Amino acid sequence: MRARVRDSAAIVIAVLALFVALGGPGYAATAVTHVFAANADKVDGYHASKTPKPQTLLPLNRFGKFPASVLTLTTGPPGPQGPAGAKGDTGPAGATGPAGATGPAGATGPKGDQGAQGAKGDTGDTGAAGKTILNGAGAPSASTGTIGDFYVNTTATTLYGPKTASGWGNPVSLVGPAGTINGVSAGGDLAGTYPNPVLKASAVTSSALAPGAVTTGALSADTRGAALAGLVVSPAGSVSTYFNREGGAPTVTHTATGWYSIAFPGISAWFIATVPVASSVSTSPVLVSATTSGGQFTVVTFNTSGAAMDAWFSLICFPMSASG
Repeated sequence: MRARVRDSAAIVIAVLALFVALGGPGYAATAVTHVFAANADKVDGYHASKTPKPQTLLPLNRFGKFPASVLTLTTGPPGPQGPAGAKGDTGPAGATGPAGATGPAGATGPKGDQGAQGAKGDTGDTGAAGKTILNGAGAPSASTGTIGDFYVNTTATTLYGPKTASGWGNPVSLVGPAGTINGVSAGGDLAGTYPNPVLKASAVTSSALAPGAVTTGALSADTRGAALAGLVVSPAGSVSTYFNREGGAPTVTHTATGWYSIAFPGISAWFIATVPVASSVSTSPVLVSATTSGGQFTVVTFNTSGAAMDAWFSLICFPMSASG
């Protein structure tokens, strides 16, 4: 190959010398340029080409191999996977991701130890002066107390205050209006309404009086003394209850409407010296009259119009006093 290049160079030099002899330097230069330009891509008579052509030279690529356009490549099946390479170096830390959702609250921890006592705080500001409730017998004087105070007049039971720059002002009574029980139903052994209730039927019995509860010493000198006998009678004439210091049970005869005849055993001998006292124990307005006749007691009950009517009543017999 190198011999051929040397032979070609010799031929070219000979041709150049001939051109110089024939045309001078200018012609020679031009002729040489044309010769070199026309054969610059030829090697051993073959032109070079970037693409495959008949009777041309094809340059190798930068790896010293024919280009892929010259070779027909057929892709075979993939080979087996090669062994894993060595672990690479740890890459740089990535950017911080967004915050996740808040998780559920954890269990309450144990109670901590009590902290140390804090320092004593500063003394607070002085508060406003307090107010006073004064009292005395009679109205307060202008110099008594200070603004905002109250005053109780214990004599009149009145209240003054609060005191102002103008003084005490007018008092207010601490005593309410008097109450009343008029129209209120009576209770206990009483029936009807106040102010004039009456004893309920059978309210006064011998068992209701303690022994010795009523004595002659408890009566004035002009009284008739302790009761000798007594009873409570129903409208029909039956005895509800009685007592008789001189004998047994009394008898009652219902002689007519409103008329009752009563006899106490052991008291007939006291007839002239005995005073009967009768009263109504009915819930309706009833008038009662008691007299003595024929050794017995006669009781008459009648309404407010004067007509006789059957009604509850009581009768008590006392010994006659010196004045009757």
